[in-house]
Amino acid sequence: MYQKAMAVGVPASFVELRHEATHRDLPSLVVLRDATRRSMNWLWEFYWDKIDLGSRCICEPSPGDEPELNDDEKSDILQQNLTFLIHPLINYIYITAGIHGRQNRRKQQPGVKEGAIQNIVALCRKEKLAGAQLVEILIDRDLGHLSSCGYGKDAMGAEEEAGALFVVWDDVLKELSRSYEPFLTLLVEGMTAVLVSADADTFLDVEDWDDLVGETFEEELFQWLEHILTDDAWASLCKQYLVPTHARAVCLESGSAEGFWASEISRILPGAYIPRESENHTPSGAPDASLDQNPDIAVLQNYGWDFGQAISCRPIGASIDP
Repeated sequence: MYQKAMAVGVPASFVELRHEATHRDLPSLVVLRDATRRSMNWLWEFYWDKIDLGSRCICEPSPGDEPELNDDEKSDILQQNLTFLIHPLINYIYITAGIHGRQNRRKQQPGVKEGAIQNIVALCRKEKLAGAQLVEILIDRDLGHLSSCGYGKDAMGAEEEAGALFVVWDDVLKELSRSYEPFLTLLVEGMTAVLVSADADTFLDVEDWDDLVGETFEEELFQWLEHILTDDAWASLCKQYLVPTHARAVCLESGSAEGFWASEISRILPGAYIPRESENHTPSGAPDASLDQNPDIAVLQNYGWDFGQAISCRPIGASIDP
């Protein structure tokens, strides 16, 4: 318990009473009062003091006669702040990858990546919409941050630059996933939403990879998604942080399931439900669970629900023959 408390930054006084009661004598009233006081002081400093009226979010208007901002204005301000915070990180990525001669610029200061990611994560933790907007910026077609790392470039120099960018971006995305727990799920959901929406717009006649003509933004985005979901280097992060149920629900929405990208994404999403074969020795009076189990599971998955492990459809209880 002490190790867990230290891992999450909680003082030992939160768990020491349990330790004493379990391994020693029951704590005295003096010990109980002292531990409670220290715990309350910690809560005040790290929680309650930060949710009072003096702690405002960046999108909230300052006290006074200023009019309240609407949702669009708040979103614009949040996007501007994110763009400002991302700028040093983008510079770091291009300098590290040696793109456009940026390696010849002044020597990069140490800790640029860590500082930029720390600032971005702090904003994402304070503003609940910041994480989703961060993903929108990263996968934006016009900005081309992630899509500039696409595979299959014709020129050798362009291919080498794309490979260098890919390696640096891959490291940055992993660090963001470790630092901000919802980021990986938001990134996978954002990529999935863009690709599935493209099925209805420009990929209606695409049935296989041979039908894709030339380099496309969607193809490069899918290559990133496939890399994240299937590469061994991402396996532990996906297992720890990724919740794929909403991405799968997007693929299974009415009218989307038959699309090219929806089918490809469903193929690589982890944790797909595979019904077990019926047991050979099913009791004669037991109902066939497969008759109504699979439709129920499909409905739940359409709403983003899923199962953490394989489910046996074997009936429970005893059946009594008449």
